[in-house]
Amino acid sequence: QPLSKLDALSQRELDAAVAADAATAAQVRAAQAAVRTAELNLGYTEVHAPIDGVMSRAQIRIGGLVTAYTTLLTTVYQTDPMYVNFSIGELRLLQLQRELGRPPDQRNPSRRAFHVLLADGEEIQTPARLDFIDAAVDLKTDTLAVRLAIANSKQLLRAGQYVKVSVETAAPSDALLIPQRAVQELQDKNFVWVVGGDGKAQQRDVTMGPRVGADWIVEMGLAAGDTVIVDGVQKLKPGTPVDTAQQPAVAKRPS
Repeated sequence: QPLSKLDALSQRELDAAVAADAATAAQVRAAQAAVRTAELNLGYTEVHAPIDGVMSRAQIRIGGLVTAYTTLLTTVYQTDPMYVNFSIGELRLLQLQRELGRPPDQRNPSRRAFHVLLADGEEIQTPARLDFIDAAVDLKTDTLAVRLAIANSKQLLRAGQYVKVSVETAAPSDALLIPQRAVQELQDKNFVWVVGGDGKAQQRDVTMGPRVGADWIVEMGLAAGDTVIVDGVQKLKPGTPVDTAQQPAVAKRPS
């Protein structure tokens, strides 16, 4: 432009120089944008897990082609704390609610201690705490989903592992116990064989409660003094004469 004012440069040459300068500046901006894009893409080559845990087997080898949001690289499992998912029956839920005097939910969780047992029967020393109770009963199974949280600093638990859960409940003031082997199951119903007043076998439908050692609490269907047949039940039919050693079921307090 100074040369143009001195008539040392034609207007045409000035316009060409200005256009070339603008084009060069645009190329610089495009190159800078390409650098930023390359830096961003380079950052995507490092994947940082959002949680602490253990990584499963890698699904892609170095140099493999991956597509954003579609290719699974691996799976990271949180290990501490761990969550134990299980379901409780609708009847047990009602019992727990009556026992607590209120519905068990996240705002009013049960204060009872939950114990988690491994496959070999060993109990994890750290007690679990109630973490989640579903809001609705599953119509297909008549059960309610429950989740416990438990510390796993010793890494005894792994994702997908099966465990047993026990919970301390209030002992019934007057519970009726029978041996578990006396209870038969048929089409999701429980029944036992009892000796009627005529000395013959009768089938009796029963509603069972929690297990206590080798016994089972009977909630409905039997009364103290009923004679329950424990052995040889597979051969029984209604009306079969029975010779028994009288051992009437009596009300007991579970230990």
